[in-house]
Amino acid sequence: MASVTIGLDVNEKREFTTIAVAVREDRKPTNGRSEVHHVVKHLERLSEGSYPDVPARVAEIVNGVPRPTGKYPPRLFLYVNVTDVGTPVLDVLRHAGVQAHLMSAFLTHDHEREEDEKNRQVRLGRAWLVTRLEALLKTGRLHLPETAAAQALAQELLDYENGDDRSGSLVTALGLAVQLDQRGARPHKIIRF
Repeated sequence: MASVTIGLDVNEKREFTTIAVAVREDRKPTNGRSEVHHVVKHLERLSEGSYPDVPARVAEIVNGVPRPTGKYPPRLFLYVNVTDVGTPVLDVLRHAGVQAHLMSAFLTHDHEREEDEKNRQVRLGRAWLVTRLEALLKTGRLHLPETAAAQALAQELLDYENGDDRSGSLVTALGLAVQLDQRGARPHKIIRF
C-alpha cells in the first residue's frame, strides 16, 4: 500500500519556505524483489518573505493530499525542519488547520539519523540527508515531477556537491519527505548511511 510523507523546510523572511509531498510505493522490478520508490507529487517554493501566508498554504497542500485507504486509519506524517525557527512553528501550523502527524526535524552536521517518536522529533545529519537523496536518484527510486522546482532542486544538489551547503531548502524539504522507506522507526534508533 502506498503511503504519503511530507517535508517542510520553514525559513526566515530572507529565504524561501519549501514543501515536498512524496508517495512511497512498493514496486517489483524484473528480478521479482520488491523495492520502495518515492514518487514526488508536489514540490514547491512558497513565496519568499511572506511568512504570514505560509501556514495557510501549507494547510491547503497537506489537507489536499488524498489519504490512502486500508484496514487502519491512515497517518499522514509532516516532518518540519525547525532548526532555524524553533518548535513554536508547529503550533502555528496546528492553528492553521494542518491535519497531519507533525514531527520536529533538527538538522545537524553529522552522518546519522535519529528518531524519537515519543517526542515527535528526528535529528538528521545534513550529509546523511543529501547522501540518501543522491542514492535514491542514482538507483532510479526517486521520481521527480518535470517542474521548475525540480530543476532548482537539481541545482541545489550540485551546489552542495561543490561545497556550498548554505542553500538547499528544496533539498531539505524533499530529504525530509523521503528519509525512510517505511514507517515505524523505533525511538532512539540510529540509522547510519
